[in-house]
Amino acid sequence: ISGGSKGPTFNLSATTNYEDGIMVTSGYRRKLISFRMDHEANSKLKLGFTARYNNQQVSGSGTNTDNGYEYAKYRATVKYRPMIINSSVGVEDFDADYNDEYESGNGLSIINPLVLSQQSYLKTYTNAVNLGGYLTYNFNKLLSFKTTLGTDLNFQTRNGFEDSLTNTSKNNSNGTPIVRVINSSVNTFNNSNVLTFSNAQLSSGFSNRNKISLLVGQESYLMSSKKNDIQVGYFPNGITPEK
Repeated sequence: ISGGSKGPTFNLSATTNYEDGIMVTSGYRRKLISFRMDHEANSKLKLGFTARYNNQQVSGSGTNTDNGYEYAKYRATVKYRPMIINSSVGVEDFDADYNDEYESGNGLSIINPLVLSQQSYLKTYTNAVNLGGYLTYNFNKLLSFKTTLGTDLNFQTRNGFEDSLTNTSKNNSNGTPIVRVINSSVNTFNNSNVLTFSNAQLSSGFSNRNKISLLVGQESYLMSSKKNDIQVGYFPNGITPEK
């Protein structure tokens, strides 16, 4: 939606995205709202404001991990046998004999990647607010001033669950489910002020032959962050992430 008049103009947009990931149990959800307004009060003063809100949810832990290659899901995808030998085990079943056969002795084993995807749960929720504004004032044809303000507020929650068959569970929780919750926030604020001297708008003979521009500016940038990481293991086997 857009509109306005000779002075103020505005634009408002909203989008919603729902996508399923390539890997099973993975997906992407996003809701985005953006607003922009510009207002030319007179020949000297112009100002504007922008706002954006992003609500995002990412499901699935992907193929990589912070714990190294041995814990990554693509290790199981690449190394797991591409055919069914034991007729009593289905495509999406856990093969205990195969797991025991290729157990490396350090808690690492090769698990059916379809089973592993169900054993590892991760959802990441992100809420972000971006606000900005500017003001431009032309004192005369030679001198102008512009100030810009902006702030970003980002909040994220990661809810993770590793069930008993995952290597993370075997090595850190004696083969029992692990829950990990990470809450983090990153907030920034920036302000810039610029005073400009220029003869570009003059029509004198000197200005036509000589272009002079001088800038004097100042910028401030502040950032604060916070993170809370909690991991708890030894939950009863059979418990689900929802519980």
